Amino acid sequence: QTLPSFLVLDSAGESSPALPVDSGPHLVYLFRSDCPACAAQNPEWQRLAHYAHSRGVRVVAYTPERVNASILAYFQSAPVAVAGFADPAGAGDALGLRVVPTTLLVDRSRRVMVHEEGVLAPSRLTSIRERISSIED
Repeated sequence: QTLPSFLVLDSAGESSPALPVDSGPHLVYLFRSDCPACAAQNPEWQRLAHYAHSRGVRVVAYTPERVNASILAYFQSAPVAVAGFADPAGAGDALGLRVVPTTLLVDRSRRVMVHEEGVLAPSRLTSIRERISSIED
């Protein structure tokens, strides 16, 4: 499956395409700041984000919420670029988003290598780390 094109908004409200083709592999987190499951997974996901970043994988998080200081602070010191969906319903439909949190691992040609919905079990986190290790940028 190839990730469809959609627009995201930064904290200044500027729009840009999400994950441009040939921009490298990406670890993508789809979340809401008011989601209890997202909050429960956040510390472990931040560790995954640090690992992905150390392997040259770009890390992004997208939310249907307006990106503000509290949304940016959600990831504390993790190397995560945060943006909001320009069209939350359209982006959600395009991504087949049914539940948050959702974690995607996308290669440089926008092919979805991993699509995990809900809180990640330890075995799934290990599997995602292994997939990240196998990516060649």
